[in-house]
Amino acid sequence: MLPSLDVNGQSYDLDGWALFARPGAPPRLELALGLEVMIYALEWSGGPWTLILRDCAAAYVEPEVLDRAARVEARLALPVPTPGPPLWRGGLPVDLHRAGLTVTEGQTRLLLDLGAPPPPLELTDQGWRVGGRPAEVEAGFRVLAGRGTPQWRREP
Repeated sequence: MLPSLDVNGQSYDLDGWALFARPGAPPRLELALGLEVMIYALEWSGGPWTLILRDCAAAYVEPEVLDRAARVEARLALPVPTPGPPLWRGGLPVDLHRAGLTVTEGQTRLLLDLGAPPPPLELTDQGWRVGGRPAEVEAGFRVLAGRGTPQWRREP
């Protein structure tokens, strides 16, 4: 069973996710969503969520921004393959063990568990934090979940 989340009152399947983070630029979290034969993306860069129609499995559609201030409600574990995708903190590679996303009442929180002993990385509207302190994180990957074993690929 694929995890799902609620966008504007509609339930969507989570097919994958991507994280892009570079020093000096706002991080971007992208969720790949499915609803029947339609394929969507839900993007967040520290402000409102944007819902985008990406494709259709049964016919050609033009990609289109559907909502630049989508109402999102989610509390879910994001799929993480083993070994985990590439992630760097302070210029050093770190191991990603688990990832969780909570979106309630307009507040977004991405929690990345790096295993013991480091505290988890937390991304909110205020940016990256580790143990309550600001952190610098680099990432460029996409996790493909679908219906099989999650896999990742590096992306710029």
